Amino acid sequence: MKNLENLFVSGSLPQVFERGKIAFEQKKTILSIYRRGDIFEAEVKGSSMVPYKVGIDVGEEKLQAICNCPYEQGGFCKHIIAVGLAISAGEYQLTDKNSSQPGLLSFENIQDIRAQILKRKEADFLVEKMQLRLAQKHPLDSLKILLATYESGFWKKWQQGENLLLAFLVSHSLPTSLAKEMITLIFDRWRKYEGSFQKKEDALTFVLADWGQILTQIAKEDVPRRFLHIRLQGYGLTEENLKK
Repeated sequence: MKNLENLFVSGSLPQVFERGKIAFEQKKTILSIYRRGDIFEAEVKGSSMVPYKVGIDVGEEKLQAICNCPYEQGGFCKHIIAVGLAISAGEYQLTDKNSSQPGLLSFENIQDIRAQILKRKEADFLVEKMQLRLAQKHPLDSLKILLATYESGFWKKWQQGENLLLAFLVSHSLPTSLAKEMITLIFDRWRKYEGSFQKKEDALTFVLADWGQILTQIAKEDVPRRFLHIRLQGYGLTEENLKK
């Protein structure tokens, strides 16, 4: 991937590229890089106590990259550049394409994804990521993005993402373990906000019925359907509560 370096040069400010190059050459900044198909996921040391998370997609005509650092000067940040140069040099580990670990561009935590949306003050780039992950048949990652978009209050973008995920679910059958994991993820988010039924002024109102169509499609097979029924029963609810 030697030609990859040129894309990072053209996509970054000269001074930022130089800082990224220095970070790469120091060999102590990049903690890990994993490759899953055309997606590279990395953790990089920065000014924060918690490592920054970098994701790079080399599968599209246009190079796409994301980092959860606070850089906003334009072009790629130095963390993306450092990881990109390491990838160009072949310094990464391979992982199973179908593995759910690490997750979407290393953003396992939905709050990380949400922070990215709020930082950019729009959710277009996450809808694009949803399309990408669905094309690569990673519905769990797409669900995490959709949850983060919902929690950020970008309702029109959430509806757009909902339609994308629904279209995928209608045309695909999920493995039972994956279906259960997706159902659990939705319930965990709902329980975090609404499970206690104590409305706080600063709390998001997570309406479970908003996710009714998605839950129904996830649970369209017998075993996941029973699993969903049991989860609902645990809160004294039925499938009727998923209808708007």
